Amino acid sequence: MSSDVARPGLSQEDRGRVEKIQHLTQAGAGSIAALIVLLNDPSWAVRRVVVTALARIGTPAVWPLCQVLVGDRASEACLAATVDALVASSGDVDDAVLELAAQTMAPAVICDAAQILGRRKSTRSIAALAHLTEHPDDNVAVAAIEALGRIGSPGGLDALVAAVLTRNFFRAFPAIDVLGNTCDPRAVGPLCELLADPLYAAPAAAALGRTGQLSAVGPLTDLLIASDGALVGPAAMALTALMDRYEANFDEAAPVRRAFRERLSAPVAASRVSEALERAAPNEKVALCRVLGWVQDPSVAAKLVALLHDDPAVAHEASKALHTLGLVAEDALLAALRNADSATRLLLISLIPSKRSSVQELSDCLADDDGTVRARAAEALGRIGDPAAAPALFSLIGDSDARVSQAAVAAIQSLGSTETKRRALEAAQSEDARTRRAALRIISYFGYPEGLGVLVAATEDADQRIRDVATQGLAFIDDPEALSALLTLTSHTTAHTRASAMRALGQTSLAPRVVAALEHGLADVDAWVRYYSCQALGKLGACGSAEAVVALVRDPAGQVRVAAVESIARLGGAHAVAALDSASQSDDPDVRRAAVLGIGSTRRADALPVLLRELAADDSATRLVALSALAELDAPEAFSALVSAISDVEPSVRSAAFTLLEGHGSPRLTPWLIDQLTVEPLRAWAVRSLSAPREGRVEHLVAALEVASSTLAPHLVAALTRMNRAQGRAAVVSLLESENVFARRAAASALAATATKEARSALAHGAETDSDEEVRQMCLAALRG
Repeated sequence: MSSDVARPGLSQEDRGRVEKIQHLTQAGAGSIAALIVLLNDPSWAVRRVVVTALARIGTPAVWPLCQVLVGDRASEACLAATVDALVASSGDVDDAVLELAAQTMAPAVICDAAQILGRRKSTRSIAALAHLTEHPDDNVAVAAIEALGRIGSPGGLDALVAAVLTRNFFRAFPAIDVLGNTCDPRAVGPLCELLADPLYAAPAAAALGRTGQLSAVGPLTDLLIASDGALVGPAAMALTALMDRYEANFDEAAPVRRAFRERLSAPVAASRVSEALERAAPNEKVALCRVLGWVQDPSVAAKLVALLHDDPAVAHEASKALHTLGLVAEDALLAALRNADSATRLLLISLIPSKRSSVQELSDCLADDDGTVRARAAEALGRIGDPAAAPALFSLIGDSDARVSQAAVAAIQSLGSTETKRRALEAAQSEDARTRRAALRIISYFGYPEGLGVLVAATEDADQRIRDVATQGLAFIDDPEALSALLTLTSHTTAHTRASAMRALGQTSLAPRVVAALEHGLADVDAWVRYYSCQALGKLGACGSAEAVVALVRDPAGQVRVAAVESIARLGGAHAVAALDSASQSDDPDVRRAAVLGIGSTRRADALPVLLRELAADDSATRLVALSALAELDAPEAFSALVSAISDVEPSVRSAAFTLLEGHGSPRLTPWLIDQLTVEPLRAWAVRSLSAPREGRVEHLVAALEVASSTLAPHLVAALTRMNRAQGRAAVVSLLESENVFARRAAASALAATATKEARSALAHGAETDSDEEVRQMCLAALRG
């Protein structure tokens, strides 16, 4: 039974009719009439099978399907299925549908024809569709406008502009929408004319935002500060949409903010936007907050602070806007912090500039009742690094909240003053265990020689956690006595202490007595001692111990086996390769995954078969590890495996494959990414990946543009512009001299959105000399803006 018959949701009766359709399909063109009759089937699922069958037959079925559209139009379901069949058909549909539209006088049939051509993205039908935008019937004109929008080519732009300028309500609105989506510089002027018309101002502003053109920033800014209050919100939304589109195209936003500020008076803009916030809807508030962040006026900071407790989306944008304001908002933020409750303090602390002028207010927050506030304040003080904060921070190192204690210790470690040393040595004598433990961490971090005696004494403390901290700290004291103390601890009667000492030795050196102590630890009765001994030998690179480590691959304790495999990968050698290969076939999945990673890290050619085998493992965790290891290999098979993994059933594997492909150094990557620009689901990702600068990438993109189609060229240019590098920008400028007209059109559109001298010079030259009228018009429109 075929997949269509077995499709879930089909009734028994439907299955019988689907089987009939499949038998008919085997007859090819001879079954067209019978299949067309079945387009009236009452079951949507059955009609879908008929649509697929007619689409596969191709050209022989095209004209009979067209005749259905001009026949009895009583059944909406039949008409919809007919349109779907023509849209999906593998045959020569466009010419037949164009002929149909030219022959009929029925507006409904012409609307169907326009819909089909639009959904098929038929670029050769643009002229006919442009003509239909002037049809006497509004429905036909709108269908043609929408079809031009679906096709997306700038070829129908003049017709869209004409439809807008008619001010015919039914035609102008859809044409405005489509004009905005063209991102064409020629759309900016006509849309700007509508900003003075109350009926069309809001949709025209939204369309201008979608163009992403820098020349639209000025008119939208004027609308923001000069219009009546009802248009402030739409203007702000349009400006933020323009910013997003511009940043997506060029990977920078500064030119938009600069153009915005050059056009306005900051106090006036701040006042207008602040007033609009009082009556704005949540989505407008979000945009207004962003715009306030661009204004760079101190008066807006207090308004944004007040919005931090608004709707979550608004509060988030207000926080981002305050961050954008930076030092401009400092006084308002500090004033708010002084008298704020815990919840507000939590929101404000991350926004406070990292300056010494903020130390007092942040230090006051260290006494807050909320532990999260205390921790965030300590982190902020750490970023500032002012020793004046040391006394307040030391008061928290023994805090009952572990997050606070850790944050305070981390902040103190960033200060590094003589005051820090004195206070740390003093705190190490505290009667409070938490305070002593934190002080020992600080002494260890700085490796104070004066702290050696304190650390040695603490290794005999009654508190096990203090003994552990002290043991680890000895590794960071540059004194032979510290190492001797550590080596002594490796023979301690307590297994926990021995394990801690072995772990600490991994931070020391390859001194013979260190290696000897660690090798001795490989045979300890306690598994964790063996684990840390093995791990330390790998960290230190004790290659002479490789054979002894290999023996632990068969250790009864799982964690020891994993540590052995990881260390073997680090140590290398003849024994290592064989041991890793054997471990990769272990029954223990953790050992197997560690071995796979180890094999990948060797970057040996003979690792490829093992990694490809593990990429087919049943569990996704192993596949992820194999994928990461394959990314380290420069082999065609490894690259192909990464490509195949983007179709893995497990989302985490697919996500990893995309990430690893983006960073892969294979010369095959750029040509493969260019090919993906024609694949709808992967196009946006491919553009983003191609925009990452790589050796030879610009040359590949330029070469592809020399032969690119009208649909591919804009995506290739988008990758060049998103690079935001001199070489990429220069390449786009040079494309105005390309022999490929589609490359020149795409380059003209991209250059129109920039404000560089090189871009304007190239556009001026193109406006005068280009052989293509469309390129000349784009260049002229950009220069006028």
